[in-house]
Amino acid sequence: KPYGPSAGALASFLSTGIRSESGSLVGVFVTQMPPESKPIDSQEEMEQTILELHGMFHDFTYGKINVGIHPPATQIIVDHLRIVADMWSFLRVSLQGALSLQALQNATNYIATLMLAVAALNDVLVDQAWLFAPALQGTKINVANRQLALLQGMLKDVILISLDGFNASRDGLNASMMT
Repeated sequence: KPYGPSAGALASFLSTGIRSESGSLVGVFVTQMPPESKPIDSQEEMEQTILELHGMFHDFTYGKINVGIHPPATQIIVDHLRIVADMWSFLRVSLQGALSLQALQNATNYIATLMLAVAALNDVLVDQAWLFAPALQGTKINVANRQLALLQGMLKDVILISLDGFNASRDGLNASMMT
Protein backbone atom coordinates (compact mmCIF):
# COMPACT_ATOMS: atom_id res chain seq x y z
CA LYS A 1 0.00 0.00 0.00
CA PRO A 2 1.15 3.62 -0.33
CA TYR A 3 3.88 4.50 2.15
CA GLY A 4 4.47 8.12 3.12
CA PRO A 5 8.27 8.00 3.60
CA SER A 6 8.54 6.60 0.05
CA ALA A 7 6.72 9.56 -1.49
CA GLY A 8 3.43 7.68 -1.37
CA ALA A 9 4.74 4.81 -3.52
CA LEU A 10 3.77 1.24 -2.88
CA ALA A 11 6.14 -0.39 -0.42
CA SER A 12 6.84 -3.80 1.01
CA PHE A 13 9.01 -4.88 3.90
CA LEU A 14 10.89 -7.97 4.97
CA SER A 15 11.29 -8.68 8.66
CA THR A 16 12.50 -11.33 11.04
CA GLY A 17 12.60 -11.66 14.79
CA ILE A 18 15.90 -11.51 16.64
CA ARG A 19 16.10 -13.88 19.56
CA SER A 20 18.42 -14.17 22.52
CA GLU A 21 20.31 -17.37 23.29
CA SER A 22 17.43 -18.33 25.59
CA GLY A 23 14.96 -17.95 22.71
CA SER A 24 13.15 -14.83 23.87
CA LEU A 25 12.39 -12.13 21.32
CA VAL A 26 14.74 -9.17 21.83
CA GLY A 27 14.10 -7.21 18.66
CA VAL A 28 13.01 -7.17 15.05
CA PHE A 29 15.09 -6.57 11.95
CA VAL A 30 13.09 -4.87 9.18
CA THR A 31 14.18 -3.72 5.76
CA GLN A 32 12.24 -2.06 2.98
CA MET A 33 12.22 -4.09 -0.21
CA PRO A 34 13.09 -2.47 -3.55
CA PRO A 35 10.07 -1.24 -5.55
CA GLU A 36 10.48 -4.00 -8.17
CA SER A 37 10.16 -6.78 -5.60
CA LYS A 38 6.89 -8.62 -5.36
CA PRO A 39 5.39 -10.87 -2.70
CA ILE A 40 6.11 -14.56 -3.07
CA ASP A 41 3.44 -17.16 -2.47
CA SER A 42 5.80 -19.64 -0.86
CA GLN A 43 3.16 -22.28 -0.27
CA GLU A 44 2.09 -22.28 -3.92
CA GLU A 45 5.72 -22.39 -5.06
CA MET A 46 6.42 -25.19 -2.61
CA GLU A 47 3.50 -27.25 -3.93
CA GLN A 48 4.71 -26.74 -7.51
CA THR A 49 8.30 -27.59 -6.59
CA ILE A 50 7.16 -30.75 -4.78
CA LEU A 51 5.30 -31.90 -7.89
CA GLU A 52 8.25 -31.12 -10.15
CA LEU A 53 10.73 -32.89 -7.87
CA HIS A 54 8.45 -35.93 -7.64
CA GLY A 55 8.30 -36.03 -11.44
CA MET A 56 12.05 -35.70 -11.70
CA PHE A 57 12.61 -38.68 -9.39
CA HIS A 58 10.39 -40.69 -11.75
CA ASP A 59 12.23 -39.42 -14.82
CA PHE A 60 15.67 -40.15 -13.33
CA THR A 61 14.58 -43.65 -12.27
CA TYR A 62 12.98 -44.68 -15.58
CA GLY A 63 14.48 -42.19 -18.04
CA LYS A 64 12.80 -39.63 -20.27
CA ILE A 65 14.65 -39.76 -23.55
CA ASN A 66 12.79 -36.85 -25.21
CA VAL A 67 14.39 -34.44 -22.72
CA GLY A 68 17.78 -36.13 -22.62
CA ILE A 69 17.39 -38.12 -19.41
CA HIS A 70 18.56 -41.69 -20.01
CA PRO A 71 17.60 -44.57 -17.74
CA PRO A 72 20.25 -45.46 -15.17
CA ALA A 73 23.02 -47.74 -16.45
CA THR A 74 22.62 -50.39 -13.75
CA GLN A 75 19.91 -51.91 -11.57
CA ILE A 76 21.72 -50.93 -8.36
CA ILE A 77 21.40 -47.26 -9.34
CA VAL A 78 17.67 -47.77 -10.01
CA ASP A 79 17.28 -49.46 -6.62
CA HIS A 80 18.95 -46.57 -4.78
CA LEU A 81 17.00 -43.98 -6.76
CA ARG A 82 13.81 -45.73 -5.66
CA ILE A 83 14.93 -45.68 -2.03
CA VAL A 84 15.62 -41.93 -2.23
CA ALA A 85 12.28 -41.39 -4.01
CA ASP A 86 10.48 -43.35 -1.27
CA MET A 87 12.20 -41.29 1.45
CA TRP A 88 11.28 -38.13 -0.49
CA SER A 89 7.63 -39.29 -0.58
CA PHE A 90 7.55 -39.40 3.22
CA LEU A 91 9.09 -35.93 3.45
CA ARG A 92 6.77 -34.64 0.72
CA VAL A 93 3.70 -35.53 2.78
CA SER A 94 5.06 -33.45 5.68
CA LEU A 95 5.69 -30.44 3.44
CA GLN A 96 2.36 -30.36 1.62
CA GLY A 97 -0.60 -28.36 2.87
CA ALA A 98 -0.60 -25.80 5.63
CA LEU A 99 2.67 -25.72 7.50
CA SER A 100 2.53 -26.19 11.23
CA LEU A 101 5.04 -26.84 13.96
CA GLN A 102 4.11 -30.54 13.85
CA ALA A 103 4.58 -30.66 10.06
CA LEU A 104 8.03 -29.07 10.38
CA GLN A 105 8.98 -31.51 13.15
CA ASN A 106 7.87 -34.42 10.95
CA ALA A 107 9.86 -33.00 8.04
CA THR A 108 12.94 -32.64 10.24
CA ASN A 109 12.64 -36.30 11.26
CA TYR A 110 12.58 -37.42 7.62
CA ILE A 111 15.44 -35.16 6.51
CA ALA A 112 18.12 -37.16 8.34
CA THR A 113 16.88 -40.42 6.81
CA LEU A 114 16.64 -38.83 3.38
CA MET A 115 20.18 -37.46 3.65
CA LEU A 116 21.47 -40.97 4.48
CA ALA A 117 19.66 -42.35 1.43
CA VAL A 118 21.08 -39.52 -0.73
CA ALA A 119 24.60 -40.25 0.55
CA ALA A 120 24.15 -43.97 -0.25
CA LEU A 121 22.88 -43.08 -3.74
CA ASN A 122 25.88 -40.82 -4.22
CA ASP A 123 28.24 -43.64 -3.21
CA VAL A 124 26.56 -46.01 -5.67
CA LEU A 125 26.72 -43.44 -8.49
CA VAL A 126 30.41 -42.86 -7.85
CA ASP A 127 31.21 -46.58 -7.53
CA GLN A 128 29.34 -47.37 -10.75
CA ALA A 129 31.05 -44.51 -12.59
CA TRP A 130 34.40 -45.78 -11.29
CA LEU A 131 33.63 -49.31 -12.56
CA PHE A 132 33.01 -47.99 -16.06
CA ALA A 133 35.99 -45.60 -16.11
CA PRO A 134 38.67 -46.82 -13.67
CA ALA A 135 41.58 -45.34 -15.64
CA LEU A 136 40.50 -41.75 -15.12
CA GLN A 137 42.51 -40.55 -12.12
CA GLY A 138 40.64 -38.12 -9.89
CA THR A 139 37.30 -38.87 -11.52
CA LYS A 140 35.90 -40.65 -8.49
CA ILE A 141 36.64 -37.80 -6.09
CA ASN A 142 35.42 -35.10 -8.48
CA VAL A 143 32.20 -36.93 -9.33
CA ALA A 144 31.51 -37.71 -5.66
CA ASN A 145 32.00 -34.16 -4.47
CA ARG A 146 29.98 -32.59 -7.28
CA GLN A 147 27.12 -35.08 -7.04
CA LEU A 148 26.85 -34.81 -3.27
CA ALA A 149 26.93 -31.00 -3.42
CA LEU A 150 24.16 -30.96 -6.04
CA LEU A 151 21.97 -33.37 -4.08
CA GLN A 152 22.46 -31.46 -0.84
CA GLY A 153 21.80 -28.15 -2.59
CA MET A 154 18.54 -29.41 -4.06
CA LEU A 155 17.36 -30.72 -0.71
CA LYS A 156 18.33 -27.45 1.00
CA ASP A 157 16.39 -25.40 -1.58
CA VAL A 158 13.29 -27.57 -1.20
CA ILE A 159 13.36 -27.20 2.58
CA LEU A 160 14.02 -23.44 2.41
CA ILE A 161 11.21 -22.93 -0.07
CA SER A 162 8.91 -24.82 2.30
CA LEU A 163 9.93 -22.44 5.09
CA ASP A 164 8.47 -19.45 3.24
CA GLY A 165 11.22 -19.16 0.67
CA PHE A 166 14.02 -17.83 2.85
CA ASN A 167 17.08 -17.45 0.60
CA ALA A 168 15.84 -19.94 -2.04
CA SER A 169 14.05 -19.81 -5.35
CA ARG A 170 12.32 -22.32 -7.61
CA ASP A 171 14.44 -21.11 -10.52
CA GLY A 172 17.59 -21.90 -8.57
CA LEU A 173 16.24 -25.31 -7.58
CA ASN A 174 15.21 -26.09 -11.16
CA ALA A 175 18.64 -25.07 -12.42
CA SER A 176 20.41 -27.26 -9.87
CA MET A 177 18.20 -30.25 -10.73
CA MET A 178 19.07 -29.97 -14.42
CA THR A 179 22.84 -29.58 -13.78
